[in-house]
Amino acid sequence: MEGNMLYHQYLKPKSEYFGKQKMIANIYEVNDIPDTYAVISESDSVWKHYHVKDESLPEQGWKIHVTSLLEDSQSVLDKVARLCIDKKIDFKHLKDRHSFIKMNSKTANRASSGKFMTIYPTNNEVFVELLEMISSITRNFKKGPYILSDKRWKDSNVFYRYGGFILIVNEHGEYCIRDQEGNLIKDHRTPFYQVPDFVKDFDDYLNTINKSGDLEVKGESKLEQYQIETALSYSNAGGVYLATRKKDNLKVIIKEARPNAGLDGVAKDALARQKIEYDALKKLKNVPGVVNLIEYFQEWEHYFLVEEFIEGRDLRQWIAQDFPFYRGSDSISDHAKKC
Repeated sequence: MEGNMLYHQYLKPKSEYFGKQKMIANIYEVNDIPDTYAVISESDSVWKHYHVKDESLPEQGWKIHVTSLLEDSQSVLDKVARLCIDKKIDFKHLKDRHSFIKMNSKTANRASSGKFMTIYPTNNEVFVELLEMISSITRNFKKGPYILSDKRWKDSNVFYRYGGFILIVNEHGEYCIRDQEGNLIKDHRTPFYQVPDFVKDFDDYLNTINKSGDLEVKGESKLEQYQIETALSYSNAGGVYLATRKKDNLKVIIKEARPNAGLDGVAKDALARQKIEYDALKKLKNVPGVVNLIEYFQEWEHYFLVEEFIEGRDLRQWIAQDFPFYRGSDSISDHAKKC
């Protein structure tokens, strides 16, 4: 289901029913755009592009992504767009708040989620300069969702990765960049950071000047007290894992929540929903038929809810196998006998 965000188009505010949404005034605006810029906005894209006229954008390079909370997004755009315009830099941003929620929804693509703005530096020197400048002007904003495909710059809302600036596809329809010899290679867009071999030296240099300030685990890692057996599911909100507690081989379920990611139709994130589940499990402790809470903790920037594992079928499996109401079924009476 990852990447399937169609249902968001039919979530009507203050309604219990799906329906076609009315367009509301939630469009992001950039003011005072000079004539030196061409503004490109296509109906089938969630992005709005700003291109410096009479300037050729490189095919590829180090690109900068800016993340933001929904409530800060217009203010972040105001500051970063003004800097890009002053520096004559190409950039793009999400068109509206509806696109913002879709991009950060639970079913959104994990490799692209979190990206509110993209900036296209013309060379490596400008790239490093912009990293510093953008992180400086956005330092007073709260943390936005972490961009999984990128590396964070100095504990800020600024991220970066190497990739294509201009769309290039091979005969298989895959996004591509060029290696040092000009050959097409796949532009990997994955929910984890990676760089092509031919730019690893510069990436190593970036690591020497990038003091990320990411949270470090102090003492023993609680997550390492569990042996992850398999991932039951992944979403932009986080993963669900089957695991074993090492000290006593207790089988458990671990549910991960990513702060400010996995937004639902009312813009609540994965962490807010997880805390509701955590509070409910605490109140229902030792109630027959309810799974017991094992523990709840933070590891790095993510939060983990550990519950006991119970053998059995989940609701979807039960409905698929035992739902009594379908045409031509004799199972209604059979179902009544079972109840």
